[in-house]
Amino acid sequence: MYYNLDAQVHSEYLYEEPEELYEFYEFIGEGGFSMVYRAMFIPTGEIIAVKILKEDKETRTAVVEATIQEAVLLNKLDHPNVIKVKHLI
Repeated sequence: MYYNLDAQVHSEYLYEEPEELYEFYEFIGEGGFSMVYRAMFIPTGEIIAVKILKEDKETRTAVVEATIQEAVLLNKLDHPNVIKVKHLI
């Protein structure tokens, strides 16, 4: 499932496969439910962080819902040290 949180800018990428959108460079870190990688968003050349949820069928629904809520909240904040979320895949 693909959630586009920046539809005005990236709506043309909505149906592409994630492998076509990102070039992964390096592993940045890992938490309880996800891993983060440094990558390039191929269509724009922008360097970004990609958060990939771990496969855990028991908690999957709750983790996806929490991740969507986190993304919406982050996008409401305006601070140079807070990231903007553009896509959830």
